Amino acid sequence: MLIACRAIIGVAAATLLPSALGLLRNMFQNPKEMGKAMGIWFSCFLGGQAIGPLVGGLLLDRFWWGSVFLMGVPVMVLVLIFSPIFLPEAKHQMGGKLDLTSVALSLLAILPIIYGLKEAANTGWSVAAVVTIVVGVVFAVLFLRRQRKLETPLLDLSLFKNGTFSASLSVMLLAGVVMAGIVLLSAIYLQTVKGYSPLEAGLLLLPQNIAMVIGSLSAPMVAAKLRTSQVMVLGLSISTVGLVIVALVHGTSSTPLLVVGLMLTLGGVSWRWS
Repeated sequence: MLIACRAIIGVAAATLLPSALGLLRNMFQNPKEMGKAMGIWFSCFLGGQAIGPLVGGLLLDRFWWGSVFLMGVPVMVLVLIFSPIFLPEAKHQMGGKLDLTSVALSLLAILPIIYGLKEAANTGWSVAAVVTIVVGVVFAVLFLRRQRKLETPLLDLSLFKNGTFSASLSVMLLAGVVMAGIVLLSAIYLQTVKGYSPLEAGLLLLPQNIAMVIGSLSAPMVAAKLRTSQVMVLGLSISTVGLVIVALVHGTSSTPLLVVGLMLTLGGVSWRWS
């Protein structure tokens, strides 16, 4: 049930984020204005991440664990009410039809693979875990084959022939995986090894989110003076230093060492994303 509900949340996020970025691109035609708008939008996005651990820790101290999922409901209600009033409608003239079969195939590919990996992590490489992963891979192959045949595919595979696009996407994927893993393990480390409460752990994770906000706001200014590739290299170099520091953390390490490592890691990653 937890995996299914998180999958529904993921579908909602996958719908909302591209729409928001598309609106920004349509509302701000000037590249400089669009860069600033993206930076502000991303800062608000990160601001929610900064507040999330604090509110989540507060809820976990006083209510049952499922309450953390309800904190997003009032926000989404506000979005549903005010978006039609304040946001302009924008449609791409060259946009093709949505292929629902491709959508279904993509879900049938992703969800079994995720479920199989989680089952393998929970109970080991059982027959059920392997079978579900294989089923997901089969549907992934069917999804890719269908995309090659469609005139307006859900995922344009020809984009991956561009080396710059492929390299950038690969770095973003790896950075996202690393960031998600580090944040999860850091929260577990602070509570199970260091013995902090959920609220205290949330407070200790706050500096990393502030570093991401600062990084996302400063990246456009740095990019105005340096080439995009140089900004990417600089951001990833800062993240590398942070990752090395985090790797040195152990049970008897001081908590500030972890906090500094997380700040450098996520601050550098925000440069890459911005």
